[in-house]
Amino acid sequence: LSGTFGYRLCIEEPETFLLYLQQENDPQDDKSRFEYLFEKFMNSQSFIKIDDLCEELYLSRTQLKQSLKQLRSYLSDYDLMLMTKPHYGMYLEGTELNKRRAIAHFHHYQKDLVIYQQIQNMVISCIANADYVISDDNLDNLVSHLYIAYTRVCQHKYAFIDKEWVQSIQSEKEYELACSIMTLMTQILKMEYRDEEVAYLTMHLCGKN
Repeated sequence: LSGTFGYRLCIEEPETFLLYLQQENDPQDDKSRFEYLFEKFMNSQSFIKIDDLCEELYLSRTQLKQSLKQLRSYLSDYDLMLMTKPHYGMYLEGTELNKRRAIAHFHHYQKDLVIYQQIQNMVISCIANADYVISDDNLDNLVSHLYIAYTRVCQHKYAFIDKEWVQSIQSEKEYELACSIMTLMTQILKMEYRDEEVAYLTMHLCGKN
């Protein structure tokens, strides 16, 4: 205690204090750490350093490496890899489409329910005006796909698809419906999209995803 500056915390047993922080702070278990790391790497625009992650999660390097091992195992199912560049840190390597696949199957991915409901209403409205039939399960999957596409495009993370394939899928009858949905999302959510996004949506509507 100092009359001029106030209180100062002196840590005499750093290892014991670290254990305390791990118990008292989130993410505090394997599941929440996995969720935190997943979203951290998915949303990062730059390299991520191990020391920074240790500090954020109150983990030792050994504990962090175990959590990263679990994350690598999940990501490998979608052809994604955590890569390391000396002196810079780690980053997620893989295509944007595979990243979206990984997100779609990640059950704890956080959603903005207001935006999600808006997208669902737009999809239902467009389908009602088109010659298209869809089951409830497929509708949920379609809305989830569009929600993920919206959040990724807002982060300037775009889908890249071969131009010839994009041109070929424009002949599908579902392409017109995809255009209607994307146009409505642009008007209401101010979403800027590219031809690849329409093609990718058409693929979902055709059941080719």
